[in-house]
Amino acid sequence: LLCALWELFIKPFAREMMSMGTHWTEYIVAAVILIPFSLFILGLIRAIYRDSTETPEQKEERRNREQEKLTQDRLKRENKKKEEQEEYERSRKPPIGDSWEEYRAIMEEQTKEAERISLNKNRWNIVKSVADNIEIYSGEITGLYPQYKQGTHSKRDVAFNISLLNESGFSIDELVEHDEYHHFKYIKISNLELSEIQKFLNYPDCSIHLVNPNVSQSDLVELTNITHIVGLTYEGKGMTDCSVLGNLSSLKTLELSNNSLVNVESLSTLKNLTTLDLSNNSISEIDSLGTLVDISDLNLSGNTISDISALNSLTKLSEVNLSDNAIEDVEPLTTLSNLETVDLRWNVMKHAGWWDETNLKSLRNFYIDYNDIDEYDSLGPVFDQVFYWCNSQNDLDSNFAADDDFWRWLNNRANEEDEDDLDDLDDLDDDEW
Repeated sequence: LLCALWELFIKPFAREMMSMGTHWTEYIVAAVILIPFSLFILGLIRAIYRDSTETPEQKEERRNREQEKLTQDRLKRENKKKEEQEEYERSRKPPIGDSWEEYRAIMEEQTKEAERISLNKNRWNIVKSVADNIEIYSGEITGLYPQYKQGTHSKRDVAFNISLLNESGFSIDELVEHDEYHHFKYIKISNLELSEIQKFLNYPDCSIHLVNPNVSQSDLVELTNITHIVGLTYEGKGMTDCSVLGNLSSLKTLELSNNSLVNVESLSTLKNLTTLDLSNNSISEIDSLGTLVDISDLNLSGNTISDISALNSLTKLSEVNLSDNAIEDVEPLTTLSNLETVDLRWNVMKHAGWWDETNLKSLRNFYIDYNDIDEYDSLGPVFDQVFYWCNSQNDLDSNFAADDDFWRWLNNRANEEDEDDLDDLDDLDDDEW
């Protein structure tokens, strides 16, 4: 090979140089170019020869020697770098902390935190690709709320990444401080301290629903600064005064059950309310609720209410629970055409009101047992509406409830209208009833 190189390249090149009378320095340039190339060729030939003649044991021994040499070189570089670093640290103070050890610990922690946040961003991207709404309980993501929307990732992927977010120490700070998380339209948050809730001031484009926040009754006034709270659940907290809530004008859902409320006049300013739960309190007067014309779901069970005339103006009402009160007159309800569910159990009604058949088209559930009703003619249209609606479901028991006397009355009415012989319900014992 070298002879071929000499004949084809080096010799002609040298003759050309000599015929031109070239200066001797140009021969040196040619040598500088050709000598390394020749050495490379020689090394290649040597390697090929060695590889073909070495035994496997010799090859392994040679590799070990080469690896050991590389390791020694690396250790030398690391030791030199360490010595230079120690010399640097002896001559200077750390930028953070009292010692360089403390500084390194702080930097290591910051690096880990940066890596965690970076990973969480990727996990958030998967979660937000399928969800506009999210639910958080005590600082942990408990699920997507209210439902999963179609996206590029499966439900399993999303659930897995939610689990990773929780395990990695997900924090409310990440949710409210980073713009990439500001895509959620609705967040339902449970059991948070006031300081954590106030961080959502930085998340103004998202609707917030607070569930049993760890906030005292006197500190509820601090929530009025967060104008995008659309839901508040404050149950079983012993609340006696709800006047401060009158300033939360953006509320659409308010749940104050199992407290000690007596006066709810301050709630008359919450014009945007659609759901209101005041069950199991000590309320006896509800005239102020007549101004909340957008309410569709109302629960006033477990109070001492006797007059429900204010409900006559709530024309959007679809579900109303008035059980366990002292109600005798239900006429205000009989004109509400959007009612789907009515619960009047455990009251003191003597009659069930005169229901207009034209206002019963939406009725699906009607419960009126445990009263003192002695006249049932007015319930005929109500029963007919519920019966015909649920007949195809074969599930009348869960949609209509009344006392035994009503079913006896209904049997008599059926006997009068139907020529076929029917079983006499009067012969049934209590268990059969």
